[in-house]
Amino acid sequence: MATLTPARRVAYQAFFECRRNNLRIRDYLRESKDFLELSVQDKAFATRLALGATLTKGKLDQALRNHLKSGIHLEPKVQDALRIAVFEVLYLETRRDAVISQGVELVKSISKRSSGLANAVLRKISEKEAQLTRAKNPKTPSELSWASGIPEWICLEIIESLGESAAQKLILNLKNPAPVYVLQRNVSEQQLQSSSLELQQTVLPDVYEVKNPAQLNVDAYVKKVQLVPADLASQLVALLAASYVDQDMLEVGQGRGTKSLLLSHAFEVLDKENPHITAVELVKGKSHVSKRRLKTAGLSDQVTSLTFDATQFVSPEVPEELNQSFDVVFIDAPCSGLGTLRRHPEIAWNLSSESLYDGGELTVLQTKLLQSCSSRVEVGGFIVYATCSLSNSENQQVVDDFLASPEGSQFEVQSLFECPARARLTPEAQEFLDTCIRQRDFCRRLLPPPIAMPTLWRCSNANKKLLLCCPTRASQIRFMSGPESQKAWNYFPLLSVL
Repeated sequence: MATLTPARRVAYQAFFECRRNNLRIRDYLRESKDFLELSVQDKAFATRLALGATLTKGKLDQALRNHLKSGIHLEPKVQDALRIAVFEVLYLETRRDAVISQGVELVKSISKRSSGLANAVLRKISEKEAQLTRAKNPKTPSELSWASGIPEWICLEIIESLGESAAQKLILNLKNPAPVYVLQRNVSEQQLQSSSLELQQTVLPDVYEVKNPAQLNVDAYVKKVQLVPADLASQLVALLAASYVDQDMLEVGQGRGTKSLLLSHAFEVLDKENPHITAVELVKGKSHVSKRRLKTAGLSDQVTSLTFDATQFVSPEVPEELNQSFDVVFIDAPCSGLGTLRRHPEIAWNLSSESLYDGGELTVLQTKLLQSCSSRVEVGGFIVYATCSLSNSENQQVVDDFLASPEGSQFEVQSLFECPARARLTPEAQEFLDTCIRQRDFCRRLLPPPIAMPTLWRCSNANKKLLLCCPTRASQIRFMSGPESQKAWNYFPLLSVL
């Protein structure tokens, strides 16, 4: 008699609790006692199941509907168990008889009387819908939707934004686990080598890929803010944005302080003489977390954290600390998060297409933020606008709308070739960066270069050299930057490593 494996049981429990309480899967797993007690291998499998079923939920339900008799309504718990099982049938390489057996056991653990239905439905799905998810060379939005598990309209939006070839590679890559990266702050090489995280150096200075991410949440260096988890794209954008700062920066959308930590480190790498960051965050709780992390990191004097609505800079209620102009205004705009689907799979089936298009709540808010924050840029300064979205609706279109507004009329676009950070790269690194630049000075990278490029970063301190290797995962980043004369802006739609 088959026995339900611990990983599948924990994955189901996580999926059920997050669906019922509207929680994020990753946040739940971090605090789950049952998950933390699993072996390293089972943690990885449970995470794959829970995140995967969340990302593909709509297609799983479609497959179930195709084989349920009219009038049959599944109990929510049973439906959740079937979703976990159907995900494994359609999107993982588990042997057919094993996955059906385990799926039946999972449903039986919830409702014994539903085990027969589960057996019949899983067998039918493994024969029919599995052909759709395993189709060779899917290209149309419908084919890509089944192959990836995300909504068809999102596939179409990505195709229209990136082009067919790039979109296909990106969408099909969603089935692979997202890589994890950390920035090291004040950690010796010996300490890094002894870390249980198994770190591998990347193309960026002091940035490492984590080969054993299961240990990340309990790592002492992370708790002490000596290692800062952040996607590679986020770290690169922080480095480039920091290169425009002379004395002070306004950071909009501070969140829990990760960007402040990245920017502070970038100032050190770029030999900036302790510029000051004034950071605003709309959610008071997040601002408190930022203050605590920055205090732990010893950066309380360098970063001022405030709770403030950045759409209200024209209001007379602006705090004294914000009643000034800044070299750089860095806007981490609220967005759809389409560039972070592997990291935040809940987005795929919760996002409404109406929020992205003309008059949509997200694009209206993004444009309003640009218009409001532009009043805090000093003459000759920059706006850095960052999103984690793949959609042109949130990137190019929002920027075009801003430039066409009265507030944006004083701003121009400058080539990425003139980004100060670029001059700090070696010729090999500059050549690589140049190959990523596309129309309107966006920079897009979908795959790592075919050969390793050592010594990609050159510091002004001749005694400090970094030997860096190529990233081993596909990533996608776009950039646009602003002018030298009058007011200028930089545009970095920031995409998570997908």
